[in-house]
Amino acid sequence: MKTLTYIFTTFLLLMAVVGCINNRQGKNEHSNSTEKNIAHQNGVENSGRDIMGSYRGVLPCTDCQGIETILQINSDKSYRLSTKYLGKSEENFIKNGRWKIHASTLSLEGIDYKFKIFEDHLGQLDLSGNDIKGDLADQYLLSKVEE
Repeated sequence: MKTLTYIFTTFLLLMAVVGCINNRQGKNEHSNSTEKNIAHQNGVENSGRDIMGSYRGVLPCTDCQGIETILQINSDKSYRLSTKYLGKSEENFIKNGRWKIHASTLSLEGIDYKFKIFEDHLGQLDLSGNDIKGDLADQYLLSKVEE
């Protein structure tokens, strides 16, 4: 009977050790996954691609022919937004600041609206952070410029 108790106790101890080893590996895998999510949120990668670069488009305008928009996203977390109101003024309006990403949404410091991040373009969101709907919805896009 003592031998059986000894074997059973050794078996339980062995199972506890194996369980701890597997738990540590799971924590390392979770840690790596967390680092990837943080990298994604910081714009280091987005669906396997960098968000850094230039985006360009002509956004709708109520009192002009369109708003020519160029957005430069830099790896140092800075941005440069250039807008020109076509048919109204030749002046370029420049805004510089910092950017951040949360849940596939790009926020620009000092800008009221945000952008949804897609593989090769950005889609402007309304002031509440929702997708723009209606006839002009597909015109609120900035396409990534290949450099």
